[in-house]
Formats: sequence, structure tokens, C-alpha cells
Amino acid sequence: HINCCRDVLVSNCVIETQDDAVVVRADYGMLKEKKSCERVAFVNCSLMSYCACIRLSFLNDGELRSCSFSNLMMHDSAMGLNLELKPKAGTVLSDKLGVESTVEDIVFSNIDMQRVICPIRCVTGNRPGVNCRAIRDIRFNECHCRDAEWSVFSGGQGNPLERFVFTNCTFPTEKPITMTNCVDFKFEAGTFNLK
Repeated sequence: HINCCRDVLVSNCVIETQDDAVVVRADYGMLKEKKSCERVAFVNCSLMSYCACIRLSFLNDGELRSCSFSNLMMHDSAMGLNLELKPKAGTVLSDKLGVESTVEDIVFSNIDMQRVICPIRCVTGNRPGVNCRAIRDIRFNECHCRDAEWSVFSGGQGNPLERFVFTNCTFPTEKPITMTNCVDFKFEAGTFNLK
């Protein structure tokens, strides 16, 4: 977990885990102040997880921005990227710091996924207890997957997923990609292939 940190570089690592391999978030809960997480970079890494290779943010997190993930190999995993704000059963929500989740200006580039069941899962949805200001400005460049089953993009009515751009990406999946409450998604002509 990289939490409420700035100017972090992780490079040339092999990470294999049962839970999420990489978690980047802004959980103010254990701090006495609001502190964003920003300018975190992962470069030249191999990731494998029975859960998600990369997990961004979590319920009741704060501001996460300006992070990059490049030259990564993901393999034999349940998910590639999981960005989900979802209360779990029995979760006690705390608003003592007035937290609104924001995830913005995130770049994924040169990522190869092999045998990853769900390459991308981005979900806020219309769930009670989800306090989300925005998930926006997420870019995917030269990201490719093989042997995938499904991907999902699901924003809420008051917190849609905004301004996602895909350039030279291939995401073939067995099931159609699910998209709900997504605003200004750009699949650059001729570069996003679902076959």
C-alpha cells in the first residue's frame, strides 16, 4: 500500500500476491490531517495477484491524482485495474473529515495483460454511502490484454466516470464491455479493438 504519499517511484519489481499486488490510495482515516496522494509512478514491473494487480482508491478515501503506471506485465490474475468505491456489508462509514473521493489524472501506458480475467473494473455506481466528487481524466496508451472475460465501467448518476481516453489499446473479452454513466469516453478511431 502506498497511502497519502507524494513523489514515489517503484521500479523493476516482481510482485506476486494473494490480495491486491499494488494499492495506491488516500486514506485520511489514520491521519490528523487531509493529505492527498499524488505523483506516484510504477515502472518496469511484473504483477500477479489472485485479486487485482493495481487497486486505486477505496471507499471514503480522499484525493488521488497525477499517478502513472508504465511498462508493466500483468499475468494470471483476477483483475488488472480495480478502481471501485463500494461499501462492504457491515462497513461503518465515517465522515469526520468530510471526505469526498477524487481520482484524477491517471495514466496507464505500455501494459501487457495475459490471462487476466477482468482487465479493467471502474465502479462507483449509485450506492448509498459512496461520497465521490469525481473519477476523471484517466488515459490508457498501448494497453493490451489476452485471454480476458469481461470489463466494466459504471459511474453513478451524480458521480459519472469522466474523460477516459484509450489510444492504441486492444481489450478482447468474451462478454461485452459494460458501460453505465460514462461521460466523454474516447476510443480513438481505429485504435480500440474488441476482437
